[in-house]
Amino acid sequence: MIYKQTTQEKVCRFVADFVRQYEMPPSVRMISDGMALAPTTIHFHLTNGVESGRLRKVGKDKHVAYLPANVRIVVE
Repeated sequence: MIYKQTTQEKVCRFVADFVRQYEMPPSVRMISDGMALAPTTIHFHLTNGVESGRLRKVGKDKHVAYLPANVRIVVE
C-alpha cells in the first residue's frame, strides 16, 4: 500500500525543510508561494499543525512564526 501525505503533513515538512535550510521560519506568504496554495489554506493547516503537536507557534499578533515542534531556534 502506498501512503499519501496529507496537505497538513506537506505544510509541516515544508516548514521543517525551510528552517533547516535557512535557519529561520518561513512566513505564511513564503509557504503559500512555495506550495502554490492560498494563504488562508496555509494558515488553516498551520493552526491544525499546532493543535496536533507537529508545529509550535511563537510570537504574538502579526509577528507569529511557526516552527517544527522539535526545533529550538531564537526568533527575533
